[in-house]
Amino acid sequence: MFDTLSTANLLKAAWTTLLGWSAAVFLYFEPVQNFWIAVTILWVFNLILGYTSGYILTREKLDTKKFLLAAGELVLYLVTTALFLAIGKLMNNLPNVLTGLNIATWAFIAYFTTGILKNWSRLQPNNWVVKYLYYILSLEILNKLPHFKEFKNQQENGKDSN
Repeated sequence: MFDTLSTANLLKAAWTTLLGWSAAVFLYFEPVQNFWIAVTILWVFNLILGYTSGYILTREKLDTKKFLLAAGELVLYLVTTALFLAIGKLMNNLPNVLTGLNIATWAFIAYFTTGILKNWSRLQPNNWVVKYLYYILSLEILNKLPHFKEFKNQQENGKDSN
C-alpha cells in the first residue's frame, strides 16, 4: 500500500504537476508572448550597451542599484501587460485589450530604443546618424518649439501654466 507513495513517485508527480501548470501559464499568456520577447530583447541590448558604455568611458563597475532600476522597468512592463491581458480575457474584450497592449509595447520599444541610442552615441560621439536618431526619438526636437520651452520652464520653476 505504501509502495505507491515512494519518494520517486512523489517527485515524478510533483514534476508532472509543475510542467502542467507551467504549460497552462505559458498558453494563457500566448497572445502577448511576442510583445514580451521583443521588449525583453531590447531591454537586454540596452542593458549590455549601457554597461559597456559606462565601463569603457568611465571604468564604471556594475551598479546593483542601476541594474535593479532597469529590471524594475522590465518587470513593470511585464506585469502591466499580464494584468491587462487577464482583465481583457475576463471581460471578453481581448481584441481591444491587445490593441492597447500593442500601443503600450510600441511606447516601451521607443523608450528602450532611446536608451540604446543614447549609450551608442556615448560610445561613438562622432556618429551623426546615431546622434540624429537619438535627437528625434528622445523628442529633443520639442525644445525648438517656443511654447514647449515656455511650458517646460514654468514646470521647472513650479509655476502653474494656467
